[in-house]
Parts: sequence; structure tokens; C-alpha cells
Amino acid sequence: MAFSEKLSSFFAEEDEDEFDDEDPVTTVQADPKKGRPGSLESQPRKQPVGMPKTPRRSIARFLSGDDEDEPGGTALPVDPTKGRSGEAGEESRKPAILQPGAPRKTIAHFLADDDEEIDTKQDAAPEQSAGSPSILDRFRELFSRPKQAEIDTLVFDPGALGIPSIEGALRDVNLTYAIDPPYQYVHIEYSRLEGTMIYSVVEPELSSTEKAALTIVENAFEKLVSTNAELIDAGQREKYLHERFYSLIQIFGLKLSDEQKARMYFHLRKQYLGYSRIDTLMKDKYIEDISCNGSDMYLYVQHRTYGSVRTNVKFGEVELNNFVLKLAQVSGRHVSLLQPIRDLTLPDGSRANITLGGEVTKKGSTFTIRKFRANPISSIELMDYGSIDAMQLAFVWILMEHKRSILVSGGTATGKTTFLNVLCSFIPPEYKIVSIEDTAELNLMHPNWLQSITRTGFGTSESGGAPSGMGGGGGAKAPGDISLYDLLVAALRQRPEFIIVGEVRGGEAFTLFQAIAVGHAALGTIHAGSMDELLARVESAPMNVPRSLLSNLDLVIFPMHVQKGERSMRRISNIVEILELDRDKGDLITNTVFKWLPDADRFQWQGRSFLFDRIRDTYGISKDTLHQELKYRTEFILWLQKNNIREYHAVIKMIQNYYRDKEEVIGWMQRGQAGAGALQGEYTGPVPGA
Repeated sequence: MAFSEKLSSFFAEEDEDEFDDEDPVTTVQADPKKGRPGSLESQPRKQPVGMPKTPRRSIARFLSGDDEDEPGGTALPVDPTKGRSGEAGEESRKPAILQPGAPRKTIAHFLADDDEEIDTKQDAAPEQSAGSPSILDRFRELFSRPKQAEIDTLVFDPGALGIPSIEGALRDVNLTYAIDPPYQYVHIEYSRLEGTMIYSVVEPELSSTEKAALTIVENAFEKLVSTNAELIDAGQREKYLHERFYSLIQIFGLKLSDEQKARMYFHLRKQYLGYSRIDTLMKDKYIEDISCNGSDMYLYVQHRTYGSVRTNVKFGEVELNNFVLKLAQVSGRHVSLLQPIRDLTLPDGSRANITLGGEVTKKGSTFTIRKFRANPISSIELMDYGSIDAMQLAFVWILMEHKRSILVSGGTATGKTTFLNVLCSFIPPEYKIVSIEDTAELNLMHPNWLQSITRTGFGTSESGGAPSGMGGGGGAKAPGDISLYDLLVAALRQRPEFIIVGEVRGGEAFTLFQAIAVGHAALGTIHAGSMDELLARVESAPMNVPRSLLSNLDLVIFPMHVQKGERSMRRISNIVEILELDRDKGDLITNTVFKWLPDADRFQWQGRSFLFDRIRDTYGISKDTLHQELKYRTEFILWLQKNNIREYHAVIKMIQNYYRDKEEVIGWMQRGQAGAGALQGEYTGPVPGA
């Protein structure tokens, strides 16, 4: 409602049935002959038949609240249909703000469409007395702002901060660390009462008056957005929300300190631009997975240091349904009771699986988010975690440079995609890469990279495929479906040096191994924990890959997730070369190059690589040269770790500089020199003498 329309409600006192006999009015008389309006003439306004003459009241009487009739006035008759007399009707037609004994409303209440009851004890209008205020005083009172209650605030202190560490026992953990200061922190503590770790989100809590003020701002913002829809660019949403927030504070005259404004805006931003209750969890770099198993149930997270941990975060039923719908909408997907299960890729690249309602999950809507790191784990960080050593990284680096095909095979949550991303960091920058995935997980800092993902079709298939919303189930394709097989066929026509398949699991496997057989280098992941499991998986439906094709693969890397005491860890258990197929027995001939020794928790080089023989035969490089290169690159990787060059982009740029000028980089290693920018993760090239 416009300001003028709201203000007019204060003065809408005269009824439509009040007339004045003496006021001339211009009317149009109809011409019965021509059937159209005739001439114009001025006639006096007539009193309607059967209606008594009522007096006109002045603004002075309106503002003074005088309810007595003027001399000569006629009281209205009783209306039996409405059960009130003329006197009562007069009161009922007056604005509520001026009725005797009724609570007074100011302009601010009308502009805010405030329908809540007002405290009648404080704001009740006194009856008219002889010493009533003047008209000017009533105008001032009408347009004055209501007296505002003081808005208090609560003290927020996250306490002493630390960094998660694998040292010590879990029962001694009592740690708070920063996520996004100054308002987002996490406290992890072992609860002896529950016998488990508790992950608590620590954020500033709003006082009751701050919550009331924030509610006013949120309601106004919702009305503003619903009545004035604007298309805001993704990069401008933060600025738009910030400007509207401070504008609404000024409009409503909220007296807030800078600290209170910052806290309220933090909660508003988390609601509209963040991930609501799990915003802190999504920003925590130590979190791998977030799981919600239903409404009114605590969420669980997979922590890189402390394993599976229960949180203090949970959703109500309606709130959880709305949040699941929001996840689908921001991912550009549709979820409904017809299609209650969906795989999503969130805007930050994280993978999610959601279910809606209690159709397929009896405890209500659920979601599982596998977080995507905008800054991926580097090869040096994997060494810090103990998942791999420098010599293994140097070995696979040489294979990547010479276009060998590698498969990363392991169970669920063993780090297959993470290690695949590390492998891609060793690809020379001039090579063309084409990746195909169901959900975008790879994050390559490579200038010549074509990334493609599958697409879910529209509607349901005509062959009776189940419309659950899930893909890859082997059912008939819906119209518009683009599968991994379709993308793989297109990739073979784009002349890539490397084809990367995010996860090999269906009919595309046959085409992938056909491509390897004709000379294309390929990388991929597959769910299989050992060589025997791998053979059983690829030789059965739906892959149906014969061993003769599988023998064209060069290397298989087996990561595993193991429990050692209280801690869980990831290790590269075996690196196995596939040499050839025994034509007589039909068995694959393999060679284990590296093996993890669980007792000593170290990796052992088995002494020989037959792939070096293939590289020698293909490229004419002697084995001595390859072994010398293996030594140089091992020392280079250890040098990066020693000089604290761990950040992903810095490591990538150092590898690229090794490709461009190996001799100079080796010289700096021997002199103990390092680029100052690289140590801070901002490396732009070697800086001699830094």
C-alpha cells in the first residue's frame, strides 16, 4: 500500500451516504431519443429517499475525537441486520486509532502493516476532556515515531583457539578453531557422558530484542522481494542484500550499534546467501561429508582428523523439507513426490544426494553432502597425511608425462577422486584433457581442459523406466538423457591427450578400454578394493570388458581406508602394473611396484618397474635416465614439503616450472633457495636469491 493510501485511512471518516443539499453537482442526463448522453446541466445533489440527513464533521472534531452530535444533527436509526445503533455505527466507522479506549496506532504501525495487538495499558487513548491537546499537538503526535525500547545484546566469546591435530588420544580432545572469523567457530570435545565426540557450531546468539528487530527486517525484505522481483547477478547479490539491510534499518528507525548490525546481517546473509544451519559446516575445510538422517535428528560429519562426529545441528520437519527443496533449486534440479530421490551438484561443486518427505525414507527428508574443496588437496598435503610418499608421487609423475593409462580402484570414501585430482596435476600444461563425469568433482588447474558432465532427461522413459529421479540404474533412457557413454563417444572425436572418466561403472567401460587399446591415454576411478574384485567387476554386466581389453591398462592404484587405533587413515596400499595377458591360462600378468607395510606404516619400493621398459622402447629413453629422473623428482617433491609449499596452486606452478626449466629448479634445490611468494601460496615463478 502506498504512503498516501495508508495516510488516507486516517481521514476516511465521511460515509458515502452523507450528502449536502446545497452543493451543486454536474450530472449527465440521458437523451431517450438518441440512446446516448444528452446535454450537461448543473443540478443540486439530492438526498436519497428514506435516508436521514447527517451532518458533516470537521477535521478539528475528527482529530479531537469528539463523538457528540452537532446541534441540529439527526441520530442514525437502529440497523437490526447489523445489531447496532447509529451511535455505535458511528464509533465502528471511525478508524481504530481514534476510538475511545482503543489502542493508538501511529503511522509506523500502518506503514509496517502491523496487525499485532498494541499494549493497551501504555498506548490506550484517553477519553476527551476539557483540557484536550490542540490540533497541532495531535498532528505532531500522529506523525511522530513511537518510543522504541532499548535493544540489548549478548556477549560472544569463542575462547582460546587451536588447530585440529592427529596427536594425542581422542578422549583428551577439547578444541575450538576458527572457520570464518569473527562469527563462525567450531568447538570439538569428547563427551564422557555420551562416550563420543561432539562437534558444536559456535556462533553469536541474538537476544530477544535483536531477534524481534531482525524479524521486522526479514518480513520487510520478503515483501520487498515479492513485490519488486529483480534479477540480480550472482556477483552482486552480496551487495544487494547489504544495501537493502541497512536501508530497512533506517526506514524503521532501529537504533542499533555497529556490532548489532554486523551480527544481524551475519544471520541474514547466512539465511539468504549461505546454507542456513549448515553454513559453518560447509565452510569447514576439515569436513568431508555432512549427513542428515531425518527431521529432529542431529547431523553427523566426517572430520578429516577425528572421523565421524555428531554435531549439535538439527532441522525441524518443515524446515528440513524447505531446505531440501532449496538445495534442489540452487542446483538447477527438480525434486518432488514423483521423483523423491535426486543427485545434485551444488553451486560450490559439492555432491549431494537428497530425498524428499517420508516416501522412501521413513524418518523424513534426508540429505548427504560430499564436500568439494575449491582449493583441492595437493600432493604435498597427501604426504603430510601419510597417504603416500615422495617416491610414489615421482613414479606416477613420470608415467603421466609419458601418457600411461591409470585406474584408481578402491572402496567408498577411500579418496579415489582426491588422488585422481592429484594425478592430473602432473599432466604437462600443453596436453589437452577431456573429462566426463556424472557430477562435477574434478578441479584441474590446467589451461587446456574441456570439462563435460551428464544430463538427466525430461519426463520418464517410454520403455517403463522407473521415474525415481536416479540415473545410472540401468533403466531405459528418458528423452534428452546424455549419459557417460554419449560424452565418451564425443570425447574420442576431440583429439585429447588424456580422457578422464570420473567413475567407470556402466556400459561406457567397454568404450573406454577400446579407446585405450587404440592409443588414447585415459584416467578414471572404479569401485573395487583389490585386483580380484576389479576383474570380477569389469568382466560382469553392465561393463562386460574382456581381459584382453583390460590388459591394455598400464597401472592400477589401490587406495584404502583403514582404522589404526582410534584414528582412521587413508593409505595407498598397492601400486600394480598390468603387463600382459597369459594367452594359455587367460590370467593377467601383473607386477606390484609399491606396497604399504601396515606394521611399520611405510611404503616399500619392490625394486623394478616394467613400465620403464615400455617407456624405453616407445620413447628411446634409457632406464638409467628414467631412474635418475625418478631420483630428481623425489628430491624435488621433498624440497617442496621442506619449504612448506603445500597450497594446491603453488604446487601446480612449481611443477610447471620444473617442466619448463628443470636444470634451474634443480640448481635452486641444491643451493637451498626458494621463491618467497611460493612459501605463501602466491607463487608466480622462481625467484632466485629470495
